[in-house]
Order: sequence, then structure tokens, then C-alpha cells
Amino acid sequence: GDFVFSSGDLVEDLTHNYFLETGARSGKLRVYETVDHPAARALTGYLLVRGGVHQLAYARALERLTGADLAKLFPTPRIATEKIPECKPYIDRGEHLKLYRFSPEDYLELAAVFNGTHPETGEKLQVVDEAPAGVPANDLPAQRPVFAPDYAPDEIAEIAAKLRQSAGLPREPSGVVANG
Repeated sequence: GDFVFSSGDLVEDLTHNYFLETGARSGKLRVYETVDHPAARALTGYLLVRGGVHQLAYARALERLTGADLAKLFPTPRIATEKIPECKPYIDRGEHLKLYRFSPEDYLELAAVFNGTHPETGEKLQVVDEAPAGVPANDLPAQRPVFAPDYAPDEIAEIAAKLRQSAGLPREPSGVVANG
């Protein structure tokens, strides 16, 4: 898709995604610190925990491919999610350790990269076959726009003509915006 970085070089792609996730987590922390609504804080708490898993997955993949420990190579911000109250429920459930495959058929070799222990807690990392609770069982079929009308261009032209007529404007627009 348009939002996927793909240079053709796996190491470059993983490095790009590692830094992208690192920046995203910093942004989530800034959002967390600027809001006080409980729902916003709960959401950012969850996103910080899950983003940490993704950041770790990219770092682990690069470590396995190159031997480089990114945490030692680059000044990566340390976000102490264990000290953020809204992160605690997700950490208690072990969400900081789980990388989801969503099905037994997806990403079959993921465990070759995402394994060992969490660098901060020493707990065992897990690759989980099933989707987390709350995820729809399968992809839903595409839907026409349900919240925004989907008018055909000729319908729009007809509506505009009726609006022009009811406003007492000429049948065809003059194209003149302003004089002088």
C-alpha cells in the first residue's frame, strides 16, 4: 500500500520501521502527557505497550540479521511504561510480551526473530497465533460509504442547479468572482 516503506533492502526497511515506531511511541507519550480524560489515557496506555512490542520486534529482527544491538547504537528514548498507571493492566496481561500473528497461516517464521526474553523485564517473549480478544473473527466485506452520501456527479449538478434556481441566480454560473 501507499503507507508501506519498501526500499528493496530488508535491513533498511527494518531500520526505517524501527525509527518510525520509536518516533510514534514518543508521540503517544506526548499525547498521554497532554490529556487528562480517562479514556484518552487508557487508549494511549494501550498504544504505548503495544508500540513497545513492535519496536522490540524490529530491533530483534535487525539484531538477528546484523548482530547490532540498536539500543546500544542509537539514543533510543526509554519510555518506562511500567510507571504509567494506564499501561499497567496491559502489562499485567502480558501484552508487552506478545506479538500476534492473527492466524496460524500468517508470518510463519516470526518466532525465528521474536524470541528470547524481554530486555527490560527478563520475561519470555511470545508469538501468539490467534488474534487478541476483541478483534473481529475475519475481515468484513467492503461497504459502500455508510456515513457519507455517495452521489453521482450528475446528481450533484442537478442539486446545484436547483439551489441556484431557488436562490434567484442565473441558470449557468458567470464565472466572475469579483470585480476590480
